[in-house]
Amino acid sequence: MQLPSLIKKILVFIGLALVLCAATLVVSGPLMLAQDSLRGIAPWLTADLATTLAMLPGMLACLFLLQRLERAHDWSTLIAPHWRSTLGLSLGVLTIAVVFAASANPQAFLDGHLASVGAAALSSPQWALLWIPLVIGTVIGEGLARAIWQSLWTSCFGPWIGVLSSGLMFIWVRTDIAIALPATLLVAIVFMRTRSLVSSAILSLAIHLSREFFTSASFTGLALLPPKLQSYVAPLHGVSLLVLALVFDLRWRARRAELDPPNERAAIGAVEPTSV
Repeated sequence: MQLPSLIKKILVFIGLALVLCAATLVVSGPLMLAQDSLRGIAPWLTADLATTLAMLPGMLACLFLLQRLERAHDWSTLIAPHWRSTLGLSLGVLTIAVVFAASANPQAFLDGHLASVGAAALSSPQWALLWIPLVIGTVIGEGLARAIWQSLWTSCFGPWIGVLSSGLMFIWVRTDIAIALPATLLVAIVFMRTRSLVSSAILSLAIHLSREFFTSASFTGLALLPPKLQSYVAPLHGVSLLVLALVFDLRWRARRAELDPPNERAAIGAVEPTSV
């Protein structure tokens, strides 16, 4: 990459990033300031949920702007579910969590705690108070991280820079880096390949659920993994997520190679734009 070209791309990225931040501030700013009034009208609206919902109009405005500039995927691509890959990866993530929890604390499974976890997780009205904000927050969060910022990084610097940058942008707010970073990279790679916001949101929800499943009592009513064991299991859990990401990427490349003959791939690469 030549230096003048790199400088131009950096300047374009900075300019677009400032425009996106300004659009978010203009569209979502008034709603952020009116959170207390909204919560007064709807007492069930928690502070976190109110903040998340206030970000939704700003996210949609930014996505519309990037789509008009041809730097983000259209809606038909973003909502394509890719069920085979999505459900397979989500099941893999949940299975990994169960295996680690069972290996580190087998007595919890032998005592039948798994059944109580399922009952607690589905209890109502606690179910709605915990799950609805999680689902809404995951969808909007993935919209910001993937559909907007990863698309912008990718359109300016390429897909793998988009994966790394979008993964590192929001990681500083997390405390469980050993799992959060591999999990974020897994979701970013899935979005890079599928270009599906539905896939990344479902996978991100599965990852969050897998963490809560055996490390927190907020969703399940029971932490299957004692805190003193979590520090030992977390790095291994993170490595397993990286391995899952690697396997998925290799499988995706192999499938594309089977579907697209070499001459056809070369022709597609010659006419496709470099931007997202």
